[in-house]
Parts: sequence; C-alpha cells; structure tokens
Amino acid sequence: MTKATKIAGEKPKRVKVTLACVICRKKKVKCDGNQPSCSRCIAMGISCEFSDPPRRRGPPKNNIEVIENRAHRIVSLLGKDTPYQRPRQQQQQQQQQ
Repeated sequence: MTKATKIAGEKPKRVKVTLACVICRKKKVKCDGNQPSCSRCIAMGISCEFSDPPRRRGPPKNNIEVIENRAHRIVSLLGKDTPYQRPRQQQQQQQQQ
C-alpha cells in the first residue's frame, strides 16, 4: 500500500481482468490473467490456456429500420380519426339538464 492509501484508510483499487483462463472460467474462480500462465494454474501444475476474447455484438443491422417502421405505425395510429369521448362528469351534467 502507498502512504496515501494507508493514511486515508482506503483499499487499493482492484484491477479487473478482462479475460480469465479456460480453467479458471470453468471452475468459476478468480483468475489473475497473467499470461502465458496464471498463478492458479502454476500452483496446480497444469497448463494454462486462454481462448480468444468474445466478439462484442452491436445492434442488429436493421435495428434503425425496425424502429423507424414502429414510429411510422404509431404516428399513423395517432393520426386516425377517433371519436371524441367526453369526460364522464360532462356527460352526467348534460344528462341532468
């Protein structure tokens, strides 16, 4: 710990490992991510393997088109002539007269 963290009483920030090795991921344990071999695999005396990072998927290609179509449908539904419904209080007052 540095002097600043000792004085403030704060814990040092933990470094997030972006990719755990295959064994640690399978056992669902914390991996330090050291390559070519993580410390857990070294301690167990087994070979450490890292798989390729998963590709991040973006929004579907037609996502914008789907949203635009949905917006056009909503606008067209709102634009249709719908019979006007008076609030109940006004209807009751008119019936009493």
